[in-house]
Amino acid sequence: MSVDIFKKLGTKDQYEYLRNLNYQPSNLPNVSVHYGDIRAICIDKKSSAYISEGSIQSFSQQPKGKIVQYDIPVNQPVELRNETTRKVYMKLDESMLLDEKIGDVVLHYKPMVEEELENIT
Repeated sequence: MSVDIFKKLGTKDQYEYLRNLNYQPSNLPNVSVHYGDIRAICIDKKSSAYISEGSIQSFSQQPKGKIVQYDIPVNQPVELRNETTRKVYMKLDESMLLDEKIGDVVLHYKPMVEEELENIT
């Protein structure tokens, strides 16, 4: 299965807002949740979370203070695997955190620098 990932420039305010939410422990180890004005999760480094179909949004800090926003439609339950050495924050749009893995689809979140940052609008 291929996953379409839509990229655009985000703002530091969007990134900081998601990062500074009041996260609470979840039923999954190393995963915290926020339910309030938005639904969001925080996945610790080298950890995984499982979500239902819907869509997610995440942000990545890039060189020169740029922030890239990733909008990712999710067509079936998926494991979000954080392979970075940092926490990853994701906004869940129409997706729910699941207590266990369903299926075998994995979306890997790896450290990366967008090579064509100037082409992202």
